[in-house]
Amino acid sequence: MEPEPLVCHILLICFTEKTSEAKIAEIWSLFEDLPNGCDGIEGIISVQCGSNNSPEGLSKGFTHSVVVMFDSVAARDAYTGTSTQPAAIKHLALKDVFLPAIKDIIVLDFSPGS
Repeated sequence: MEPEPLVCHILLICFTEKTSEAKIAEIWSLFEDLPNGCDGIEGIISVQCGSNNSPEGLSKGFTHSVVVMFDSVAARDAYTGTSTQPAAIKHLALKDVFLPAIKDIIVLDFSPGS
């Protein structure tokens, strides 16, 4: 039996003009805390957050990114929620702070090699 494939969960973010650097730092801290503590989300391998530094000029207004690596599709689904299960509580709490601060977002998930 083959192991489940990893899932790379990518967010491309355009924050509102009113979103301060302090608010972005708070949001990054919430993302980075997702796998931690007794309420940590199982299956998160890593969380990386940062601002665009590409010299190519192809960002189309997206200025920041978050990449969350999950150890399986099931772990990603437990985080985001599905039609049959609610999203993780930490994910919902993060969204309460995060969503009002964004102007636009692209979310793309893939399994390496697929």
